Amino acid sequence: MALKNHNAALRIAAAQINPTVGDFNGNFNIIMRARDSAKHADIIVFPELAVCGYIPEDLLFNTNFLRACEEAIAKLQRKIKNDRGPAILIGAPRRVVPRRTSACINKSALYNSVFLISSNPNDAIAFRDKGCIPNYGVFDEARYFSKAQEFTPINFTKINHNSEKIQCKLGVMVCEDLWSSEIASKLAENNADILIVVNASPFEVKKDEQRIANASALVKKTNIPLLYVNQVGGQDELLYDGSSFALNTSGEIIKMPAFQEQVTIFRYQNNSINIEKTSPTPKSSHSSTSTKNSNEIIYRAITMGIHDYLAKNSITNIVLGLSGGIDSALCATLACDAISPERVTAIFLPSPYTSRESHEDALELANTLRITLHNIPINEPMQVIAKAFSDAIHNNYTGITAENAQARIRAILLMAFSNHTNALLLATGNKSEYATGYTTIYGDMCGGYAPLKDLYKTQVFNLAQWRNSLSDKPIPTRIITKHPSAELRPHQRDDETLPPYEKLDRILQYLIEGIETPEVKKSLEQEPEIITRILALLHASEHKRRQAPPGPKIGQRAFGRDRRHPISKHFSSECY
Repeated sequence: MALKNHNAALRIAAAQINPTVGDFNGNFNIIMRARDSAKHADIIVFPELAVCGYIPEDLLFNTNFLRACEEAIAKLQRKIKNDRGPAILIGAPRRVVPRRTSACINKSALYNSVFLISSNPNDAIAFRDKGCIPNYGVFDEARYFSKAQEFTPINFTKINHNSEKIQCKLGVMVCEDLWSSEIASKLAENNADILIVVNASPFEVKKDEQRIANASALVKKTNIPLLYVNQVGGQDELLYDGSSFALNTSGEIIKMPAFQEQVTIFRYQNNSINIEKTSPTPKSSHSSTSTKNSNEIIYRAITMGIHDYLAKNSITNIVLGLSGGIDSALCATLACDAISPERVTAIFLPSPYTSRESHEDALELANTLRITLHNIPINEPMQVIAKAFSDAIHNNYTGITAENAQARIRAILLMAFSNHTNALLLATGNKSEYATGYTTIYGDMCGGYAPLKDLYKTQVFNLAQWRNSLSDKPIPTRIITKHPSAELRPHQRDDETLPPYEKLDRILQYLIEGIETPEVKKSLEQEPEIITRILALLHASEHKRRQAPPGPKIGQRAFGRDRRHPISKHFSSECY
């Protein structure tokens, strides 16, 4: 260990916080509160781009935005000057403006950087830049950032609260750098004592396992312990799970919770990291701080996404259409768990084809959740539109035209309620429907946020069953067990139009994510026409997905940021 005083310990606080893009004052307050809770630490580590929030996208082209980032770093330096509290290690953009010469004007370079801000007024701000610039999936960082060329530790010196002098070499890495053994090796060659990885790593199912596997490989290769600090919270379609951790050379892992803010103080001494103190954090309902249940993990991720989408857009209430079906039932339950029942309003919009069972199920669900339920029949608007259509076109108003009109009538009423009450309308469609076009554009696709957008129908059933496994069992059993139906014509069932969801979802996972199961292989061999039909639906529905509301990313290839296909194309393939 390179600490000059071998009996001294370096106290490192990991601040798993939830910043908002562009909220410089709000983020500053979050940063300072976290620092106050770790006042006896020597250094506190914050996530990637925590000063401005991640992911800022094209705000990084805005000169005023970049200037605000620079002012925020300067403000932090002024605030902690001479207070003997912990140094701050924090992510922010770093702009390099070249000198103007008579020969040419060089373009400014921008780096995704980490700044070390000391409370010692004589210490200059140190920085390190991100070396691996991701340009895949949800990441477009090559659009904004230049790549670091040098990788050396930051020399950190501090007199702690026991008047001991701490000197340590911090091997700082930024998010994607974790996936590069080359960067960690260079830091090790330059005698880094500890690897510190600052992150804004979006949530995906099983992503946490991949991070730990990569970190373990680096620790094993370098024989240096590692601290991983990740952002938490929802930002538009991206969710950040936190799940920060410390990893020792022995393989011991010390994990912080998922989906909640927390500051944990670790003690680094004798080439080992141990936990010293954790700040109190609010407990979320229906969850524990760690779990192996994938349904619980997904459920908690989506509720966090709903909560933060409202909070970060200054929206108070939610409205949704409640049909008596599984999708809207799960959305209503998620909404109540994300905020509170008194802030959720449901509207039941029956047509002549709506069954008595659907009405009973919607009413039972609303009573169990303790949410307001309005009943607005759409029979009369249907008749008015049918007459207007027939008078103008001189033709019968039937089939898909009449069915889609029902969904659009409902959308008009739901959007009217949303406008009238300033409530966020939730779209209740799932990934299976968006994939196949089994959803009505300007109808049930209307809304400001789609909680189930990246969940296949079978996952919707799994989440509903998991949620009902808890003590309150909000979703009526019949909603889960009955055959799904849009109820837009007499005795309609989804499996009359689409393959059974168990088969459909396996094929969609193959076509979208490339997941090839034994069942899919069998279908490819024995029922190639089903693959061809579903692939045609997937391609034909691209224009609908382009106009779909945002929704939380859960899997590897969500529609929109991850999967980007042209609308107009004359190419078809069975591979994703």
